[in-house]
Amino acid sequence: MTIWQRIKNLFKRGGYNLTTIGQDYSSVFEHPKISFDRREFDRIRNSLRVYAGRYDDVKYINSKGKEKTRKFQYLNMMKEVTRILSGVLFNEQCIVRIDSELDRAQNKDAQNKLSDADEFINQVFNHNKFHKNFSRYLEPMLAGGGLAVRPYFDTETQQIEFAWCMPDTFIPLHSNSNSISECAITSVTTRTEGKDTFYYTLLEFHEWAEGGAYQITNELYRSKDKGKLGRRVPLSEIYEDLEETTTYTGLSRPNFAYLRPNGFNNIHPESPLGLGVCDNALQTLEQINTAYDRLYWEIKQSKRRVIVSDHFLRTDIDSTGRPVQYFDDDEDTFVALKGDMDSQQFQEMVGNIRSSEYIESINKFLATLEMQTGLASGTFTFNGEGVRTATEIVSRDSMTYRTRNSHLTEVEEFIKELIISTLELAQATIKADGQPVYTGIIPTEDEISVDFDDGIFNDRHTELDFWQKVKTAGLASDTEIVKRLFDLTDEQAEKWIADIRAEELAKDPYIQSIRQETAHGGPLE
Repeated sequence: MTIWQRIKNLFKRGGYNLTTIGQDYSSVFEHPKISFDRREFDRIRNSLRVYAGRYDDVKYINSKGKEKTRKFQYLNMMKEVTRILSGVLFNEQCIVRIDSELDRAQNKDAQNKLSDADEFINQVFNHNKFHKNFSRYLEPMLAGGGLAVRPYFDTETQQIEFAWCMPDTFIPLHSNSNSISECAITSVTTRTEGKDTFYYTLLEFHEWAEGGAYQITNELYRSKDKGKLGRRVPLSEIYEDLEETTTYTGLSRPNFAYLRPNGFNNIHPESPLGLGVCDNALQTLEQINTAYDRLYWEIKQSKRRVIVSDHFLRTDIDSTGRPVQYFDDDEDTFVALKGDMDSQQFQEMVGNIRSSEYIESINKFLATLEMQTGLASGTFTFNGEGVRTATEIVSRDSMTYRTRNSHLTEVEEFIKELIISTLELAQATIKADGQPVYTGIIPTEDEISVDFDDGIFNDRHTELDFWQKVKTAGLASDTEIVKRLFDLTDEQAEKWIADIRAEELAKDPYIQSIRQETAHGGPLE
């Protein structure tokens, strides 16, 4: 811990207000409570820029020698990578339970209390559409390297709500090698006054005070410049009912949960923030985009070219005295060649499109991107029109599956931490009727289970071959195989097998002949 950080902590413990109304800052990183490496946020914002597909225009010279600009053509492969990984990481079939086999076997009352926690947290998740929103926010989390979720109590709805914090809005204040214990969260609101637009930035500080109390402090800043934090103003300018300070007691962990992709931050090793899945592949993304842009421009420029004397491109004066140009500013078919009136030239040229070379290059870059992001070989293919994603079912031995499993450890821990933070906040919050939002017990992480759906990785043909070998070896019954293949209960699997055998018997010629004899009262003549 630096000397400056020790001084700031001393001021905080003594109740010293480091900022006052009217205090002006050009950046959030000038705030005395924040001492974090700004380069990390430059990295995050750059990754989110690439994820959003924001690129500068390309400059070129037209046929008249004037500088023109055009849109840069790109393939947003960071979007594709994060889309695929988020899809295999989490889906709406994921089941979250608060349960304990030990309590169920030894203490029925304790198990009933855990059932109350399970019922409450599932109600909160359903109210916040957690599965749907989490699936969406996984993409920017994987792109920027982090995601924070903060539960809070809404006095209007009398419900626990979730605030989703993008990677570039979460600033660590205190952390160790395992977790982030204090943070600042930024949120920006705009308001128009006359012809002017003002930007209001709310800084929300989450800190631990003396005695184990947990304190949330809110500060509001106003600026006409979007890139500037601005001057501190009263909260009432935007948030009439927001308290400057809120204190909770009895919390075992921070009132937020932070998720980062699996893997070490090799760009800034001392940072507690995560690294985006493409942060080590930005050069490859640039190579893909450059090749695609050049392919597009080569196709666009493959039209015929006509080399003419520059006399054809000169400006003339019409009968009214106005200058008239032969071609508009965007015309680049005709190329002028210096010459006099006696050596006027007119030569048509048609260029060849090197599409195959560009397509081959793009596919090689895509293979490199797959390797760098931990995706299975052949995930992406470029055919000259666009990138196609492999449609075959991912097998359990693929690189994508192994990458997914490495991230799932972080996702599972994040969900458990969010559940505990939500229950502790609900237990410490009093509703309008004077009762706590939640009165049950707080489960441990071991009592929370997260069942991720693995169905997308089940290649049915491979699985059928495997179970056929198991059956041949006599290592499993038909009922057990059907139960595992189709996710059935024992009773459902037994009925399934009985129905199959009944149909097989019905098709047997010998059985059919017996049934016919019985129907006619004896053997057929």
